[in-house]
Amino acid sequence: MKRWSLFLVGACLLVLALSCGAAMAVVTYDSNPQINDQGVVVWESYEGTHNQIYRWDPKTAAAEPISDPNYSNHHPKINAQGQVFWETYEVGNDRIWRWDPKSHTSGVIYDTNKSIGYLGINAKGVMACEVLEGALWQIYLWEQNGPTNISNNALYNYAPQINAKGVVVWIGDDGAKEQIYRWDPKNQTPANISNNALIDNYAHQINAQGVVVWGGDDRHAFYQIYRWDPKTAAAEQISNTTTTYNERPQINAQGVVVWDGEYGGYYQIYRWNPKTHTPTKISNNVLVDNHGPQINAKGQVVWNGYDGASLFQIYRWDPKSAAAETISDPSIESINPQINAKGQVVWNGYDGALWHIYRWDPKTRQATQISP
Repeated sequence: MKRWSLFLVGACLLVLALSCGAAMAVVTYDSNPQINDQGVVVWESYEGTHNQIYRWDPKTAAAEPISDPNYSNHHPKINAQGQVFWETYEVGNDRIWRWDPKSHTSGVIYDTNKSIGYLGINAKGVMACEVLEGALWQIYLWEQNGPTNISNNALYNYAPQINAKGVVVWIGDDGAKEQIYRWDPKNQTPANISNNALIDNYAHQINAQGVVVWGGDDRHAFYQIYRWDPKTAAAEQISNTTTTYNERPQINAQGVVVWDGEYGGYYQIYRWNPKTHTPTKISNNVLVDNHGPQINAKGQVVWNGYDGASLFQIYRWDPKSAAAETISDPSIESINPQINAKGQVVWNGYDGALWHIYRWDPKTRQATQISP
């Protein structure tokens, strides 16, 4: 199973943290920033023995802890309503928590003696998550009436993504091949939408219109990007076969897709437009690595860039100028960018002592530290 494929950036953060010296093992650091379209930011902060969830509000320009300090809290997600979801793990007792912006309180919404894995949420507060049933991971949908097993098969199911309409996609692994499955609340029957001969189909994303993209490979030749459209109920390859490795696709509400692709030993960022049906290179630089692109509703793209010698930096590409720029401080190691509909960007930055959360505003064109 390629469970690591969706968590590569998080793993990169941990490796970088551990490589920064022995002191990093005992000091606080912030990670996994998420930002919604109102500009509210959440992240997790390691504080010696536990991880806590923090929330930063642009109205107050202040950060506050919103999780229970008696637990170690992980993987925060925030939706358009400002609801925040995260997980806690204990031996024999996993929980999913939700913080409500109306009451400004948090509470457990799912308490189980089974193991819980990755979770996805949508704008309505509907959640899909991995739950270990015996030896197999299943996908559960959580609504107001509680959790329901929607995969309910003999596969290893993981990494659910859910859109605003409640359509869920995930990876199903039979031990030989990984395929992309889709569940629609109208017919409530999982369907294999990749349905190909590739060994691996992974790193899937779904947009508000239900268009799905993912990476696929046969472990021998090329890694390509595939797109499935609910209008045709068919999948097509949208990446160029001349690039050897095409990975980590992202899709916005307009159906524009971005990914990182390797050619000639260098990773670049590629963009596919549904109007032209042609991929183009938008990073177009001499950096050794351009990775982890994110795209917003306006088509603005951010990613990590590394020149092989100095520090990782955050790059931003705007369709109006069709040009890329660096928006992070060159003296700070900067990774894992996220961008919202307003073009505000957040990321992890290491200043030589601690990992912090930084925020870039398109109005001021300045990056500032927002974590304590």
